Amino acid sequence: LALASTSALAQQAEAEHQQLVQQEIELAQRRAQQARQAQQWQQQEVTQWERIAKVALQSVDFETPTVNSRGEIIKTETHTARYFQEQLNPAKGDINLDMVAIAGGTFMMGTDDEEIERLVKKFGGEWFRREKPQHQVTVQPFFMGRYPVTQAQWKAIAERTDLKVERDLDPDPSRFKGDNRPVERVNWLDAVEFCLRLSKLTGRSYRLPTEAEWEYACRAGTTTPFHFGETITSELANYQAE
Repeated sequence: LALASTSALAQQAEAEHQQLVQQEIELAQRRAQQARQAQQWQQQEVTQWERIAKVALQSVDFETPTVNSRGEIIKTETHTARYFQEQLNPAKGDINLDMVAIAGGTFMMGTDDEEIERLVKKFGGEWFRREKPQHQVTVQPFFMGRYPVTQAQWKAIAERTDLKVERDLDPDPSRFKGDNRPVERVNWLDAVEFCLRLSKLTGRSYRLPTEAEWEYACRAGTTTPFHFGETITSELANYQAE
């Protein structure tokens, strides 16, 4: 057993304090470097997106909630998206299509076995098994519409017979009328023609998203059954909940 002097203890405490201070300084420096790198990578992505879109991007903030298994919101996060507006009626500028930049990345596509068996047991649909096996997919950066195509947007393009590529389009096919409601009662060939006309109008290459791009955008970097979390509620999505 040894006894240290008060002076020695004070020196040891000071040395430990200085070590902690140095560690905090190094941690702050690493975080600042990571922030600079993230900003550089973000700017590189923005430059890449602007090169694809051939137009400067705007920014918009949005919130995403996360729910637990009971559908209760347990946290809300704020994110920033970048987008550009495509004018579908250039003469008036009153009908726009927001195209959001989706960063490229890798994700697990499909549904895991445990979730599939839960869905089969709950709903009795064997078709859920078509969502397996899960497999890794890499997606390149792309743009996706911020909202479903509205009836006003559809009409603006469908009425442009001068843009026709392969087939005629019904300007007003929907049953549930409303300019800002999603267009419905259109088939895959109609949607392809819409994209071809939009490409002809804008000089940009529009197409339908691939299944991988669609799922990647919907998952939004999450691995839970829904990007909201473990479940979904009618407060978070427009559907007939039971």
